[in-house]
Amino acid sequence: MAMMAGVDKGDIECKRLANGSWRGQIHASDNGGGTRTHRAGFPFMHARLFTAGTSLHVPGQAEDLTIGRSDDSGETWTEPAGKTFHLWMRTTAT
Repeated sequence: MAMMAGVDKGDIECKRLANGSWRGQIHASDNGGGTRTHRAGFPFMHARLFTAGTSLHVPGQAEDLTIGRSDDSGETWTEPAGKTFHLWMRTTAT
């Protein structure tokens, strides 16, 4: 399997860049990172790739927790699926 990396490009908004590609991207390298090839784009940031069984997963966030999956070593990806979580931060006066 090729070495895979999740990359964030552009500004802080999860939108398409001027060239039409998504801000979040998956890149692959067959030579230890010497060169890399764009494999996929996604509408979220902070991607962290991991494997589970024979699948490759890429969770990230774009206001919601979002995740995509590849069952063919990153050649193709599912449409990202999201889940809304309401997280509350509580601060305490000191």
